[in-house]
Parts: sequence; structure tokens; C-alpha cells
Amino acid sequence: MNSQKLFSITALVLAAFAVAGTARAQAGTIQFNVVMTPASGHPEPTMGQMIYLLRESFAATRKQAEAEETKPDFDKFVDSLEISPELKAWMKKNKAVAITGQPFHDALKPEDMVGVPEFLNAYVETNLVESEGFVGFPTPKYRPKDKLTKPEKYELQRKNYIAALRKYYEKNPHSADTMDVHLAEWDHSAEWNRLMDGWTRRSRERALQYSQTREFVAKAETDLQGRGSFRVAPGTYWLSTLEGYAVAGDLRMQWDVPVIVADGMVTRVELSNTNAERPPR
Repeated sequence: MNSQKLFSITALVLAAFAVAGTARAQAGTIQFNVVMTPASGHPEPTMGQMIYLLRESFAATRKQAEAEETKPDFDKFVDSLEISPELKAWMKKNKAVAITGQPFHDALKPEDMVGVPEFLNAYVETNLVESEGFVGFPTPKYRPKDKLTKPEKYELQRKNYIAALRKYYEKNPHSADTMDVHLAEWDHSAEWNRLMDGWTRRSRERALQYSQTREFVAKAETDLQGRGSFRVAPGTYWLSTLEGYAVAGDLRMQWDVPVIVADGMVTRVELSNTNAERPPR
């Protein structure tokens, strides 16, 4: 075989491989439209909506970001507070540091009322000292000086008083409604919320950074008919609004929708009420 023929065969083989490689890498197309249906019942195309094409779902990226950011330890936070051991135990058991407001009163049990010093003192002070106290509220029969001179009598009368308070609270739960003012200094929900807000903010920033760099493929803004498109290599992607949302009437919606792009094919996706995720309020 002479060199000219060898060159021709080699060229044909290389050309064949090039064609095959091009065929394998042939891009596919994603055509999407954003349509929202508010309470009025009339579907509305959403124009000017930015849609991101990601390699990973934004939800998964957000979970990863949250895992990478050190989350405040609730029990350690409670242990750092200057409160009674009983109140610390109550907070850990109920996973709550808010001890004012209706949710707190709904969770409060009679054994908590008389078993946690801060609760008991606030309850007694509200009803014995304040003018809004309930009629018939139990009064103590023991005297402070009896604790040293007559300790057994003091302890018995004190136990009887605690039992009377519990019984009264069980029959009159609303007698604790106005004690919040006396508990405000022991309520550390604002401090805990600041810690959690900081963690949430850092996690969100990390998730957005990942989604706009590492996981980012492309982005497109919908036209007047709410349409957009991408042309990408075959694979699995996600159409996402990240933390943005679309608005139509009374609706606020987000999307994080998977889409599979086939070799050389057109994939059509409608982002609508059906596959939307309501953003957190």
C-alpha cells in the first residue's frame, strides 16, 4: 500500500470518528413557558421571569449548604442561660425558649406551672400582687420565719400550698393569662432567633453562591408570552427560580423542576401551579 492510499484511509477514519463524536455530543433543546393561574381562574403567562438552569436541584444545594454551616446548638444555648435548672430542663424538653405568648400558654401543663420556679413565681405574683388577680386565688399559710424555727411545719404547709395552686390552675387556666409581664426577663427567644437567623442567612448565601457558580449552566428571562429556551448537552438539569418568585394576583410561586435533555431532542416543560413550590412566608 503506497503512502497516498494510507493517508486517504487515515483521513477517512479520522473523519468518521469526528462525525461520531459530533453525533454523540449533539445538543438538545429545552423549551419552557411559565403560566400561573391566580384565584380568578384565568391562566396568565409570566413575562420577565428569570429562570436558572442548574446541574443540581436548588433544594439539594440548599440542604448541602445548611449542612456545611455550623448550626447553633440549642441545648448548649440553654445551658448558657442564667435561669433555674428546672426551666432549662423545660426548655430542652419542649425545644422552646419562648415563655410568653399564646403558644407558650397552650404548651404549659399544671406540673410545669408548679415545678418551674420562674413560672410559679410569676403566677403567684400576678394573682396575689397584681390587681388583675383572680378571686379566690390560694394564699400561703406558712411564714418565712417558720423555715428556720419550724422547718417541718413550714415544709408541710408549703407542699399543701403548691398542691392548692396546682388544683386552682387546673380549674382556672385563664388565671395565668396575664403573667407574661413577669416572665419577660426569662424569655430568651430574641437571642435564639438572632442566632438562627444568622445561620439561615449564611446557609442561603452559600446555597445561592453554589447555584450561581458550581451548579450553574445558564439562565434565561421569559418573553412577553412567558416563554424561554436553553440549548445544552444531553443530561439531567433543573429549572429553578432559586430564591426569587413569580407573582400573579394572590400567588407567589417558585420552581425547582427536573428536566431530562435527550440527544438532539426538544424537551418542553410548563412551569405552572401544578409543579410550583410555594415560597416560605
